[in-house]
Amino acid sequence: MSKQVIIRLVVILVAFLNQALVTLGFTALPWSGDEVGLWISTAFTIVVAAWGWWKNNNVTTAAVTSQKVLDLIKDGTVTIQEAERLIAEALLHDSGK
Repeated sequence: MSKQVIIRLVVILVAFLNQALVTLGFTALPWSGDEVGLWISTAFTIVVAAWGWWKNNNVTTAAVTSQKVLDLIKDGTVTIQEAERLIAEALLHDSGK
């Protein structure tokens, strides 16, 4: 089994155990429902903000270069075929090192 499968299994088992304890009247987790909701909301906001920033900005060198190539194609400076040829030549040049 992969690490991800084991982690998901453990999380599910903890969730089932927690639900069983709550059903029996025990408080399994030391947090109130409001606190859990606040933390989930905060985590969701952070994840969505980071994802949105990452997706809408060219952060990596490859993304910046790709945007430049796309802009050249859009304004008609180069054709798609020319861009593909240049990329293929660059890949061949890099693989020869």
